[in-house]
Amino acid sequence: MDTSSLQKKRPVETLTYENWEQWFDLFGDWAKGEGIEFVLRKTVIEYCYTFSVPSISGTTPASSESSISLSVRPLEIQDLLDSMNIQEDKPLLGEWNLTRLERYAKAESKVRYTIMICVDDIDGKLIKDCGSVRTGWRTIWTKYSVIRPATSREEQIKLTNYQWEDNQTIDNAWFDIKTLRRKVVRSNPKLDKAYDDNMLLQFLMPALPEDYAVTVATLDAQPNLTVLDNGILPLPAVLSRKLQKPASFLQILLEPAFDLFKAGASGNRECFSTS
Repeated sequence: MDTSSLQKKRPVETLTYENWEQWFDLFGDWAKGEGIEFVLRKTVIEYCYTFSVPSISGTTPASSESSISLSVRPLEIQDLLDSMNIQEDKPLLGEWNLTRLERYAKAESKVRYTIMICVDDIDGKLIKDCGSVRTGWRTIWTKYSVIRPATSREEQIKLTNYQWEDNQTIDNAWFDIKTLRRKVVRSNPKLDKAYDDNMLLQFLMPALPEDYAVTVATLDAQPNLTVLDNGILPLPAVLSRKLQKPASFLQILLEPAFDLFKAGASGNRECFSTS
């Protein structure tokens, strides 16, 4: 099959351990946008079936869209059930809504096809072995959401020994550290309070390149250093407050020392102040 044409049909990239959280979020959003997300949340029984019990007199409720029979289903309903590999026990004590059953069958086929072109062969086989798309979705979710001990250790090492990458910015580095923190805390909730913003800053500062050496030394030498942005705030407050643009505060704080003092000398912004 032409891989380029498949790539155009994929609403998301191929599922991996590196992108699985974003993958499930984006695929769910795509399914919602298509109006077919219900097949991931509800079983065919929940969406299309109504349980009922025949009365003592042997009469059954009438329906304009579906029909009850104690022995067989109408042909159009049975064809749909066969295409979805659904086998019913007898006697038949409920009724299928034909309109909703048709919609479910169509939506499930579309979701199955789209998932299959967005996973590798191993995950594709897992989904094929499941009786429904919903079961397959839950199966691969369980596979990827279970945190492996080795992965947990790797993420904690990456966080506590954060490495600066070429052409990286302060904002990007801070975002990376916050993302790593979320993953580490997800695997070990006890670290939630320990890895606050002040601690994350301690992980970031040793990774900064030489251009930031003077700034880092200044911060280390003056723990009560403050930053002015809509008022002078202590360093811990700047990092911990829920502000609209926290990364921009960090950018101001960790700009190369020359730029900081140059900006302060201009009189337009007081970059540093000591309490």
